[in-house]
Amino acid sequence: MDWLAVAIACICAFGAWCILRVRREYLRQDRLSPPSVIGVWVLYVSHFLVTAVAAATSRWPMPLHDTIVVAGGILLLGLGAFLFLAGIISFRSFRRMSGMDTSILVTTGAYRWSRNPQNVGWLLFLVGLALLGRSALALLLAAVFWGSFRAYVPAEEKFLERIFGAEYRDYRAWSHRYVGPPRRPAV
Repeated sequence: MDWLAVAIACICAFGAWCILRVRREYLRQDRLSPPSVIGVWVLYVSHFLVTAVAAATSRWPMPLHDTIVVAGGILLLGLGAFLFLAGIISFRSFRRMSGMDTSILVTTGAYRWSRNPQNVGWLLFLVGLALLGRSALALLLAAVFWGSFRAYVPAEEKFLERIFGAEYRDYRAWSHRYVGPPRRPAV
């Protein structure tokens, strides 16, 4: 069996464990535990490394025109990195960004334009990487990331509503889950 296939299977199993653990903590606690945060970060890094290897080795090559590969790949890579980093910067704290500090609801910076700029940015980055590598496997791995995120986000939204109440409901009313201009200015 190919080592990359084994790595992908391990990441999928570990990802399922992480999602279940985080969802359980969202139901029972007011913040994520350090082991859960470490698990999520390990998952992100592992997934990125496997996706990067798939792209770098053009696994399951896609016959794409050079213009699409270069222009689309660089554009998505750059836009994705910008959104991802803007989301991180908006938190101004690693503990807050990782869900270990729930003392304030972040609604400024990139979070005015998206309730999930880091994950939208990460997806765009991964798709850009897949295009540059002409790799259908890397594109599939980006889709797996997005599907996992889509399965996870409702639990996170319930958690945020439980923690922040009306403040989060108001934020959700004027902000976009993925990306778009604010429906009204933040107060």
